[in-house]
Amino acid sequence: MPHADSSRNCAGTTVEAAAGVDAGRREWLCRTGVLSGSALFAALTTGTGRRALAAGTAGPRVGMAIGNGGYRDSPLTNPANDARAIAALLTRLGFDMTLLVDATRSGMQSAMHQFADALARKRATGLFYYAGHGVQLAWRNYLIPVDASIDTLDDVPARSVELNHLLGLLAQARNPVNIVILDACRDNPFGNRVPLERKGLSQFDAPPGSLLAYATAPGNAASDGAGDHGLFTECLLREIDIPELRIEDALKRTRVKVRHLSAGKQIPWESSSLEDDFYFVPPARKSASEAAQDVVLESALQAWRLAEQSDDVARLEDYLHNYPGGPFSEIAQARLDRLLASQGEKPVAPAAAQGSPFTKGSARVGSGARPGDRYAYRTLDLFSHAEQRRWEEVVTLVSDDRIVFDGGKRVVDPLGNDFPAPRRPELPPTQIYPAEYALGAKWRTWLGFETLDGLRRRVLLEFKVLAREKIALPAGTFDAFKVQGRGTAFFGGNYLKWDWKYWIDPPACRRPVLIELHTYSRQRNLAADRTELLEFREQGRGV
Repeated sequence: MPHADSSRNCAGTTVEAAAGVDAGRREWLCRTGVLSGSALFAALTTGTGRRALAAGTAGPRVGMAIGNGGYRDSPLTNPANDARAIAALLTRLGFDMTLLVDATRSGMQSAMHQFADALARKRATGLFYYAGHGVQLAWRNYLIPVDASIDTLDDVPARSVELNHLLGLLAQARNPVNIVILDACRDNPFGNRVPLERKGLSQFDAPPGSLLAYATAPGNAASDGAGDHGLFTECLLREIDIPELRIEDALKRTRVKVRHLSAGKQIPWESSSLEDDFYFVPPARKSASEAAQDVVLESALQAWRLAEQSDDVARLEDYLHNYPGGPFSEIAQARLDRLLASQGEKPVAPAAAQGSPFTKGSARVGSGARPGDRYAYRTLDLFSHAEQRRWEEVVTLVSDDRIVFDGGKRVVDPLGNDFPAPRRPELPPTQIYPAEYALGAKWRTWLGFETLDGLRRRVLLEFKVLAREKIALPAGTFDAFKVQGRGTAFFGGNYLKWDWKYWIDPPACRRPVLIELHTYSRQRNLAADRTELLEFREQGRGV
């Protein structure tokens, strides 16, 4: 967040204490042992007081897998194998599966209706998997049946199955959770006969209560694989039955592997609007104690310290594989991106979605900071609206891994996350700003703080991209992503709660344009601040 004060944060605690815990406690925790990556996911989830078995994890499960490869003009080798393997694995994990191989249009539509009816009747978790040809047209995605005879673009809607048809059926079912996995981004199935507007599938924001996963970034093509499975499905099959692994983390592990094996030419993508955690193999019904959670967090910290000190891509990939949803995963992903770029990788990215009615798009902050970039802010009290102070920050130095403001008064990583103060180097970073913004994106981090009586604690914060909305500020009007982070720390008979919101518009400004931070305890409100951008200048942008 903007550095409102060099010594105090908005909650009235020292900034240095707001980044970690004291060294003595950290050393003791490190000696107690290191937990496995899978234990990290369970402890971070169950240790926050939420239900151990969230909606969609327990209860009936219904799934459908379709593998279309027997096309007349452009046959595919692996979709039938992919769908059979997915169906077999999910059956073992408690799903009542329907399998279709080389399905016709009428067969696909009929099966989709039966699938949605079963979800509605059983109030079940739903999972739909498709492997085969898929195309986009006018921002809409179409799954291609094997009997589709397509000679012009006008034939696509009439002879294919639109993804929105399936999503509409799932919305009508009103079941708690739906997961849609599409390994359908192969090259143009029509060759030169029917040139398409864009490659691959179009970006969609997942409907409420659902997760939508693509084999590669929207607007790009995926590999059918050189072995028995498509590259994406081959990697996914290794992850989804790992105990105590959230589905988002299974997909993150899949992404790391697919990116590695394709040298960046294929990078899976997903959009999520899940409200609760979903596990294919859920954690045990137990809550981690605060001490146990501390040990888990410390294990992630020690692994990250080793990874961040290395320029070894394999070590960073290994870290992300072991801690895909860990408290430093976003920072690790950004570092991996930089290292791979320095080695010549040119990864695929989601195609621009401007003008699409089905998505708010996605964005990264990028690495365009330059000395002389300037940001002016003011902080207001949210209750009285009185102005508390004004200040500005000026970039004075930029390197590969950090941005320095005002000669070292503040140092952030390329994402905008603060480095610990030099006099407190043992404190861990807090990943408030992620590697990529997209609706539904979620990540976790920790924040150290100091109570009014001098007790040092730390709290797990959970961040989520809630919306993209137009906001008008003194610095201008922005099409900004709205992000919220929440956390609660309990001690004695009291607690501290954080409600942290910020708005950021990376294509227009690399720094947050608005921040609201509300901190309160059982007895009283501690702080309620609004920090807004007054003016800025970067790369010729701003006033």
